[in-house]
Amino acid sequence: MRRLVGYDRYDTRLAFDCLGRLYACVRLYTNFFQPNAKLISKTRHGAKVHKLYDTPKTPYQRLLDSGTLTVSKKAELANSYTCASPIILLAQIRDNLEQLWKLAHRSSSVTRFMTQPEHSR
Repeated sequence: MRRLVGYDRYDTRLAFDCLGRLYACVRLYTNFFQPNAKLISKTRHGAKVHKLYDTPKTPYQRLLDSGTLTVSKKAELANSYTCASPIILLAQIRDNLEQLWKLAHRSSSVTRFMTQPEHSR
């Protein structure tokens, strides 16, 4: 989900609000439901590089494992986690993206490229 909104111009208040809703959903989805593997070590054997990764965990799981959270913050995050559903979040992300794309102001060169027939490109 790195390239989410593209390079269009979003210059209205509606687009700004839609971006806010979109990134709020993406933040929850990424932190609670997208595991990633962290690099533990990297060693070189001649030209070959051997990388060792930790088991994949979500940022939420890594935060809980760190032991740095207060009890109240841990309860707050646990409540957010139990209320979040990956299926609902993905649907909200999709809906916000569709609404945002309708609000985009495309530059004339992008619009021209998108409206040209395939054979003339």
